[in-house]
Amino acid sequence: MQNNRQTNSFQFFCGRAIVDEAIEPGKRGRVRFRGSFWFACCNSPVTLHPGTAVRVVGRNKGTLLVDPISTAQFPCAG
Repeated sequence: MQNNRQTNSFQFFCGRAIVDEAIEPGKRGRVRFRGSFWFACCNSPVTLHPGTAVRVVGRNKGTLLVDPISTAQFPCAG
């Protein structure tokens, strides 16, 4: 049962989001993901502007980890 819950949690925090508040290198911004706003930071040294589509590739506490879709490599669909 525990493995199933971990898999479901990973799948929830994996997918497409839209930048709502700019995400600069080393700084936190905000994205809209699955109908909610989340703090987010980027793994790449780029500035992500509002309206940019990104992939959520993980989570660190209450902050989503994102990559630009053009450079993202992630193992789940969506």
